[in-house]
Amino acid sequence: WQRALGAPESELPGLSGAQKDMARRFGVKEADYARSYLAGIYAQNRMRGRGERLGSMAADILDALGPEYAVMAVIGEMFEERWTLRIQKGQERIFDVVLERGFVDDLLDSGLAGYRSDLKNRILKGLGREELAERS
Repeated sequence: WQRALGAPESELPGLSGAQKDMARRFGVKEADYARSYLAGIYAQNRMRGRGERLGSMAADILDALGPEYAVMAVIGEMFEERWTLRIQKGQERIFDVVLERGFVDDLLDSGLAGYRSDLKNRILKGLGREELAERS
């Protein structure tokens, strides 16, 4: 929000007719509505980047299991406080590995090896490959 608040008016996104109408209905200046919209764009881009980083980490883990495993999607469900890794094994099976949002935040923000190891174990367990998980 702070980044959008500090953006010069020349960098604010143009508003559609419907958005301008909504701003008028709420008694909000168009520039303020545009800042709010810009903050939403920034947040969406930030979450997309986090999802890409999580997907990349998961893909690295799956590479060690063999070419039959692939990350098909990374789904951020922020209202549910979770991320879901959709992983496909060959043509036969799709697994959804659900990770708590707090865990993913810690993983991405800390960069600590312990969280990466925990991610690996969670993915392996989600794939039914517990025998490959590290014992703790």
